Amino acid sequence: MLQRNCQGIGILDFNRAKARLANGMEAVIPQLSTEGDMEWQVARHPLLERHLKSLNRELVPLTLKLNKEQRLLIISGPNAGGKSIALKTVGLLQYMLQCGLAVPMMDHSTCTLFDQIFLDIGDAQSLENDLSTYSSHLQGMKRVLREATSESLILIDEFGSGTEPTIGGAIAEALLDRFRQMGCYGVITTHYGNLKDYSELHEGVVNGAMLFDRGRIEPLYQLFIGQPGSSFALEVARKIGLPGEIIDYASELVGSDYLHQDKYLQDIIRDKAYWKRKREEVKRQERKLQEKQSKLDERLDNFSEKRKILLAKAEQEALEIVNSANATVERTIREIKEAKAEKEPTQKARAKLERKKSHLNRQAEKKRAPAPAKREPIKEGSRVTFGNGNEVGEVVAIEGKKARVRLGNLTMTVDASKLQPTERATSDLVARRPQVIEQQSSQRRLNFKPQLDCRGMRVDEALSAVVQFIDDANHFGYNPIRILHGTGTGALKQAIREYLRQDSRIAHYEDELVDLGGAGITVITLRDN
Repeated sequence: MLQRNCQGIGILDFNRAKARLANGMEAVIPQLSTEGDMEWQVARHPLLERHLKSLNRELVPLTLKLNKEQRLLIISGPNAGGKSIALKTVGLLQYMLQCGLAVPMMDHSTCTLFDQIFLDIGDAQSLENDLSTYSSHLQGMKRVLREATSESLILIDEFGSGTEPTIGGAIAEALLDRFRQMGCYGVITTHYGNLKDYSELHEGVVNGAMLFDRGRIEPLYQLFIGQPGSSFALEVARKIGLPGEIIDYASELVGSDYLHQDKYLQDIIRDKAYWKRKREEVKRQERKLQEKQSKLDERLDNFSEKRKILLAKAEQEALEIVNSANATVERTIREIKEAKAEKEPTQKARAKLERKKSHLNRQAEKKRAPAPAKREPIKEGSRVTFGNGNEVGEVVAIEGKKARVRLGNLTMTVDASKLQPTERATSDLVARRPQVIEQQSSQRRLNFKPQLDCRGMRVDEALSAVVQFIDDANHFGYNPIRILHGTGTGALKQAIREYLRQDSRIAHYEDELVDLGGAGITVITLRDN
């Protein structure tokens, strides 16, 4: 009995310790998948997070996705860019999960369980067993080939390193191909280009890049799935302070083709990350619009219900008036009969009252089922309203589905389908227009930011945005201002600068400082008003 109680107390203490650990790490029990799905959201290395908190620094969380169609993740990127930390985060959290511990990630994350976890991290060389670093790696790979299954997880750091790069890369690619054929799950870090290429050419393998800020020459520690990363060896060497002539000579040895290829690759990764954020922003805006639409639909339903109630009330009041009139008529006729009035005048009076009654009944019937108003066609010279219905203007031209509308001294192009004919005079707008313009100007001042992002725009769209941007900056007194156009082919930058040369309000423009964006940003100084 005493021994059984001690065991029970031990289990209780163990579970309490697990709960305290989970609370301290803000850990959760994620959803478990029996289909081999592994989708981690905002996963955090608990020991690294605690260390960074002691230094008042923020941890960059990890988000990744593996499944039966995408089993192997190849992570590449700069040295000290976070590849090994990402790998160790996967290994530690998966082991914690398989031990029954809560893990620090979002509670809607999905995890799966593996029959074995194979690790090849760090230096396992041995003087006693006469093993070099590379030999120890091969011993580990031999064990994986012998024991791993399609339900196993393989974690390898710096795959293929420790020997001559050409043959080391070839052996690593051959092993990677065997892992793919075996159906193993795996997260592997590397610098070898042939492994990055392998991921692009074979199903079941995906590249991942640790992002790097080229302007500040520092890692961002963010994992981006879908593209290979660059080592940024020249940039890191330049930041560390190696002599410039050595870096230049190294650039000549590697060749301009490789350098340009690497640059374009990073531009693609950066742009994909940018558009991913944009898509998420669009989705958020769509959700907000759907919520607003639901509220508007609800208000419209309430309005329709109130309208029915008011019409029913008006109909009832009309019927009461008719009935009251009928009573008056009958009383009048009775009085006439009692007074023995002539028959013909009485009939005329009765007929007149009957006509009045019919008229009132027809009016009540119209209120009961009002006919929809017929929309008059919009044409040149039509007086129209749009927006909230308060702005009245005159159509000066119809251009396809668009219409040019004059509002006082202003002319604007709007969607013709949003215009409604009106008989109100356009002069109503003139008195209100200064107040409307002032309100709009105040709103624009509050929303104005001294930087315009033109990336992803066509040239005509960008130039239109630049003109409005400079107008607002000049009007609101902002100086200097910045236009972010990126590098790319250079066509967008050239078009913007051709416009700036012709604008008399521009005093000077130049590239941004290298560490703040360089040639991808133009800094503009406006002339004093």
